[in-house]
Amino acid sequence: DPLVIGHDVYVELGCSGCHGANGEGGTGAQLSDGQVLQTFPDPLAMAHWIDFGAAEGARPDGTYGDPAREGGARNVNDLPGVMPAFPDVEPEEMAALIIYIREELSGGTAEDDPIFNVETFESNPELLVAALEAVLELGPTGEPDLVAIEGAETDSE
Repeated sequence: DPLVIGHDVYVELGCSGCHGANGEGGTGAQLSDGQVLQTFPDPLAMAHWIDFGAAEGARPDGTYGDPAREGGARNVNDLPGVMPAFPDVEPEEMAALIIYIREELSGGTAEDDPIFNVETFESNPELLVAALEAVLELGPTGEPDLVAIEGAETDSE
């Protein structure tokens, strides 16, 4: 079950220490109440952010996430905590973590994420793994170009 795996990874990585046990935020950004869906409309942009963290995943001006987000893109300087990089998370665990955060903490649905959802994780995990590996191959950049990646859900971040 990706929601169980995702929860376990969330706890093991210490995500709750900054983002709260229920994604309510703290020293890290709020993830609940649709916030992560607004910041990262495409789960692959979220995967890039988790893998590279603020040091290599933010734009040169310190912003990250969707610039069209209500209130604009987030800024690494707006919170006391700095998102660390998590480059050693296995692709299957990263997929489960993203699904857990987006569905359980942020209230997303399969309609919000037609590829990164429980059903796809269970029926075609290879698609999720290939998409994650492709986005991480883009390397550190504040603007990952997701258009050509199979499994991308938006045209770009």
